[in-house]
Amino acid sequence: MMGALGVPASLITRLSNYLDTILSSNCSANVVNAQILSSDSIGRYVPAPAGLAISLAAFLNTIAESTAEAVVTDGSVNLLAVDALIRISINATITNDELRTSIVDAVRDAVQTLLLNRDFGDSLHIGDIYQTVEGVDGVSYSNISLVVRNNIGDNISASRLDQFGDLEIGLFEVITMGATPSVEIL
Repeated sequence: MMGALGVPASLITRLSNYLDTILSSNCSANVVNAQILSSDSIGRYVPAPAGLAISLAAFLNTIAESTAEAVVTDGSVNLLAVDALIRISINATITNDELRTSIVDAVRDAVQTLLLNRDFGDSLHIGDIYQTVEGVDGVSYSNISLVVRNNIGDNISASRLDQFGDLEIGLFEVITMGATPSVEIL
């Protein structure tokens, strides 16, 4: 369902909830800074075109209180891309190559879904990835490695992944999928 300016209604709802979170703190500032991102053809977050940012600022200022001004900034500075390498063991009873390929594809799709369309401040827990992967029929167990990259492509895994492999993020950061998840059979 499409809302204002041809923007999906779900996106407007998420933006409204995001603004409600910011404005509900009884702050006395009169400038609200909204970060904006766009998505590419498969759903990865990418920097938004300047025209979209200008249009969003104009739209927000039409619905903002008269004492507040909405400023839209590039949200990609707080974007963290996650590359996932998943090694899976397929049940020994499954020997059909087509079925094995479909299991690999199902794992890739499931992890891709987990990494796309995430909200700002939504941390990524390695246990959720394991649960997703091992929930695919035919997978016995898995071994998962993550690489975290900042908005300019630097590998920042050492400073961002905790001892368990979780990626805890701040309220104004957002996680997206980096490269398409790589799935290998052990």
